[in-house]
Amino acid sequence: MEDNLRVFVTGATGYIGFNVAKKFRQNGFKVFGLTRSTNKTEKLYKDEIVPVIGNMSDPESFLPAAKECDVIIHVAADYSQKSAELDKNVVNSITGIKHDGLEKKTFIYTSGCWVYGNTDGTADENAILKPAKKVEWRHAVEEIVINSENVNGVVIRPGCVYGKEGSLTNIWFNEAVNENKLNVIGNGENHWAMIHVDDLAGFYFKVFLSKCAKEYFNAVDDSHPTVNEMVDAIAKVTNYRGTINHSSVEEGENMMGLLAEPLAFDQQLDNGKAKDKLNWQPKFKGFVEDVETYFNSWK
Repeated sequence: MEDNLRVFVTGATGYIGFNVAKKFRQNGFKVFGLTRSTNKTEKLYKDEIVPVIGNMSDPESFLPAAKECDVIIHVAADYSQKSAELDKNVVNSITGIKHDGLEKKTFIYTSGCWVYGNTDGTADENAILKPAKKVEWRHAVEEIVINSENVNGVVIRPGCVYGKEGSLTNIWFNEAVNENKLNVIGNGENHWAMIHVDDLAGFYFKVFLSKCAKEYFNAVDDSHPTVNEMVDAIAKVTNYRGTINHSSVEEGENMMGLLAEPLAFDQQLDNGKAKDKLNWQPKFKGFVEDVETYFNSWK
């Protein structure tokens, strides 16, 4: 690895961002991690990550640190009604960094699988996008990254992330153990595109090593489980004996808003481009195959 390479990660104390930051540090980078809270700086320091206190709503709070880095990775996500505006503002600020004749910075932007909508079979990166209403703004931001002449921009579209403290799958663990319920949006026969958080962290590192630019990549494993397969596995490992409740998207939207729609998407994404161009291979077989491990991690 080249000497003194520096990486800046937004959302560095979050589920994905923290694991990405650790991956780069483990490979010898000087890593700077954006966090909104001074209370979380100790978490970063313990893994040799330098905290940068700042906020997506104020790019000037982190741009000085980002400008000093070779690689910028945007993982932070805002879940307010201003999410689209904030994300676009961050991306415009980063892609506005001039390279002044020096080597361009690598900018890796985190999108997501929900931009594809229902895939009607297996979809690669060239598929027509039919995004969920919750993320219908995202492709326009992807294009800012891809079309920038100031940075070498790459867009990663991860599947639903599992492993360790987990994400969406851990909601089901909590329901089964603590709330005596299991809720599914739709009939459960829909497939989810999935990826383990450590496979995803390795994916970002492979993108950096590739030196590629102006590329989209699906970051998914080979599993493609149905929701029913995942929920049945959770019911078994948690000894849940209750009813699995299925709700329509409309009913789900009354409970959780626009999040309900993508939870019912039937998605199978092709990862062949990443395997070919990045020499990346998923190391984890899937959520269902090792559900007991993920349950024990959640506990």
